[in-house]
Amino acid sequence: MIPGDKPPPHSPEVEAALIGAALVNQQAFPLIAEQVAAEEFYDSRHQRIFEAMSKLFTATVVIDPVTVANSLKESRNLEAAGGTEYLAALVSLSVPLDGCEHYARIVRTSAALRRMIFTAAEITAEAYNGGYEPEEFLSMAEEKLLKAGEKRISKQVVRVGEMFPEALRQIEIRRANHTMAVGISSGYKSLDGLLTGFHNSDLIILAARPAMGKTSFALNLALNAAFNQNKAVLFVSLEMGMSQIVDRILCVKTGVDSKRLRRAQFLAAPDLNLIRKATVDMDQTPLYIDDTAKIGMLELRAKARRLKAMGQLDMIMVDYLQLMDPSDKRVSREQQISEISRNLKAMAKEMNIPVMALSQLSRAPETRPGDKRPMLSDLRESGAIEQDADVVMFLYRPEYYKRQIKSEKSVRRGKPEETDVATEDQNITNLLEVMVEKHRNGPTGVAKLCFIPESMSITDWTEINPGDYGVR
Repeated sequence: MIPGDKPPPHSPEVEAALIGAALVNQQAFPLIAEQVAAEEFYDSRHQRIFEAMSKLFTATVVIDPVTVANSLKESRNLEAAGGTEYLAALVSLSVPLDGCEHYARIVRTSAALRRMIFTAAEITAEAYNGGYEPEEFLSMAEEKLLKAGEKRISKQVVRVGEMFPEALRQIEIRRANHTMAVGISSGYKSLDGLLTGFHNSDLIILAARPAMGKTSFALNLALNAAFNQNKAVLFVSLEMGMSQIVDRILCVKTGVDSKRLRRAQFLAAPDLNLIRKATVDMDQTPLYIDDTAKIGMLELRAKARRLKAMGQLDMIMVDYLQLMDPSDKRVSREQQISEISRNLKAMAKEMNIPVMALSQLSRAPETRPGDKRPMLSDLRESGAIEQDADVVMFLYRPEYYKRQIKSEKSVRRGKPEETDVATEDQNITNLLEVMVEKHRNGPTGVAKLCFIPESMSITDWTEINPGDYGVR
């Protein structure tokens, strides 16, 4: 209770009628239990009675005044629940079965309002205690209020035939648009052939060793979604600053060499015109960039919720997972990464959008002889990443390791180290393999793309070189 003359929102009559209905009608309790939990009743007597009913229901015992009284007596809660006289009185107050859902909604709504009132009081007390930065306090307060206002959402079972019209509509749309994507398209036919796009509520992990092109690939995906499909994308960069990200976006969009862009004095007039045109074309692109260093899940969810509330959020990308600020720095690094991974998945489900998190790999691929392609066991610092993810993708560039092998041979021969040696096999020049190693709702396989290092842009491999993707 909050001090004051007025009690918090509740309806004793509605609660009594709901409990009474469950005592006299065997069909009422399952219907009520879908909507309300014991702690959402305001009257402690009703909480105890509902808990006793839950135990009986779990044990498949008939729920009636006698069995409920016996259960309360065994747990020594009968007197605290009002005794047998109160149970008898509740029977006379029961509501018909048709009204149970409406009454349950009233109980649930009152409980949510009480939680918000108590939370607001806690926030006020925290503000008086001080010690917060305004932005930090706002994020904390928003998080607490949103949690307090969350209601248990109970979905009804649906007959399969009722879902066919929507499924057929989606199939007809894909057929008319000649696309394999159901969710947000990656922009690459080979990858969409494996994933059918990025789906709502999915956590996608994009992992690779350094220099494989994780950030470049993520930015290409973000542009394909935001610019080509008008999907609102939040790109959270914990590694690179805002200006660096913008430079990369301009290189990807225009094809201008990134080295010339950084050294503007070598930029030709036609290239400058391309860049000017790109800035005009992309002016209204719904791509949002946040370069906050060491951002935590609390702040990320707060920012994402604001964009979602404005209808400006269809996908989130985080570059990269291991740089996120853990909520508890006292626990082990593995536990910290596990918590971040779980929270990213929870955010994807809560907001019903795909969330992509970039991740570093361990050094295991470098130490393996022969094939350097990564595998699931190479995910760094936590097995929870693999467990939580719906899709795990690895990036692999054969040309990078081909150059590395040649350089090592040159060093052994006493020759100067070769840092930019073209691969002997011209068929794999600029090849980027996207290895889908885990796919919860579909096949795994390899999508072949073409990585153009000068502009950091990525295209379908079939547009530049012969090749295809393979499903395994």
